[in-house]
Amino acid sequence: MRSIRAYAVMALLTICLAGIAMGFDVQAAPGKVSGLKQTDDTSNSVTLRWNAASGSIEKYRIAVSKDASFSVSATENYVTRSSAPSCIIPSRQAGTSYYVRVTPVDVDGTLGTPSDVLEAVTAPSARPAGFKQKKAEKAAVTMGWKKVKGANGYSLSYGISAGNLKTKWVGSQTQLRLSGLKKNAKYLLYLSPARKSASGYVAVGESRAQALASTLPAKVSGVRFISGGSNTSPRAGQLYVSWNQSAAADGYQYEISAYNSKKVICKGEVLSWKKTMILQNSKLTGFASSFLRIRVRGYTVINGKKKYGSWSDYHTFAKSLDVKIARQGLDQLRASWSKVKGAKNYTVYIRESSSSVYRKLGTTNDTSYVISRCGKSALVHGQTYYIKVVANRKSGSKTYTSDKSWYTKVFFREAW
Repeated sequence: MRSIRAYAVMALLTICLAGIAMGFDVQAAPGKVSGLKQTDDTSNSVTLRWNAASGSIEKYRIAVSKDASFSVSATENYVTRSSAPSCIIPSRQAGTSYYVRVTPVDVDGTLGTPSDVLEAVTAPSARPAGFKQKKAEKAAVTMGWKKVKGANGYSLSYGISAGNLKTKWVGSQTQLRLSGLKKNAKYLLYLSPARKSASGYVAVGESRAQALASTLPAKVSGVRFISGGSNTSPRAGQLYVSWNQSAAADGYQYEISAYNSKKVICKGEVLSWKKTMILQNSKLTGFASSFLRIRVRGYTVINGKKKYGSWSDYHTFAKSLDVKIARQGLDQLRASWSKVKGAKNYTVYIRESSSSVYRKLGTTNDTSYVISRCGKSALVHGQTYYIKVVANRKSGSKTYTSDKSWYTKVFFREAW
C-alpha cells in the first residue's frame, strides 16, 4: 500500500515539474473575499463593497437570499472585477433584511472561497403614525407612536431649534422617555423608521414624523398688577396684568382671591403671549373696594389635556378708588372715597394738567382729605385739576398699592 501511494505522489510531482519545464502557468485558486460591508441603501436597494480577492480574478458571484442559509429565494448575479469592487442590488422590498455572500471567480472559471455572510438592510418606507407627546416632566418628555412595518428601530432627532438637533437611536419600542432636557422648554422632534443589521449598519427611512413637545412650565415669576381696566370704567370686571413668559407654556391659568383668604373669587385661562394680558371676569365688579391677590401658573397641552406647572407666588393688588370731589369753603376741595378692605392708609396726589407730574399731597388713615394747594401753590379758581387717591397695604416687607392709573378731573370754579 505504501509503495502505491509513493508512486502516486512521485507521478503527480513529475507532472507538475514537467508542466513548469514546458512553460505551463500553474495558478493557485482565488482567495477568499474579505471586508464585505454595506455602504448605502434606499427603500428598495442596497449598496455593497468589499476588498479585492487575490489571484487572477475575472469577476465576483453575488448570492442574495432572505434566509441566512440561502435556502429561500436565492438569486445570483455577477460583478466584473475592479480594484475596489462594489455593487448595487436593486428591486428589493422596503424594510427587509437580505443575506449576501460574494465568491471570486478566476479567468478559468474556478470559484474561490465565499465571503462570510453579510446581513444587508433596506430602509422602511412608511412614516410613523401617531407620533405625539404623552407625558411632561420638569426635564423630560415621553413620546409615543405606532409601529412601522419593517422597522426594528427608530432614529430620533430632537432640539430646541431645527438647526441644532441631537440624534438618538431608539430600539424597537414604540414609546420613549427622553430625559436630560432643559427645564421650561419646547422641543422640536423628528422620528424616522429604521432597520439595523447585525453588523450595526442602519438604514433610515426618508418619511419622518414631526412633533412638538414641552417640558413642564416653570413656576411663573414677575406677576404684576398694571391697572384695573379702562379709565372710564374703573369698576369694570377686568384687569391688566403681566408676568414673565414661560417658553414651555401653551397658556396660563389664574386665580384671584381676597387678600386674607384662600377662597377663590374667580379664575380663568388666557392664551396671550403679549407682555400685558387682559383678564376679564364679571365677578371682579363686586370687589372694587378691597385688596385682592392673584396667582398664575402655566400649562402645556398634551394629547388634548392640560398639564400644569407650579403656581406663582401671590401678588396683592386693589382696583382704582372711586373718588368724589366737592368744594370745601371758598378756596378748598374735599376728596372722599369708600373704605378699601385691607388698606393701611391712603395717599392723595394732584396735578394741574394732563401733561404735568403728579405731586404728593399727603397720606391719611381717613376716607377723605381736604385739598388746599397744588404743590406749594394755593388752588387757583378757573383751573382744572387732576386728583387721585391710592390705597396702600403693607404685607411683610412689601407694600402693595391700588391702581394708580385712575384719576378724577375737576374744574375749580370761583364761588358765586
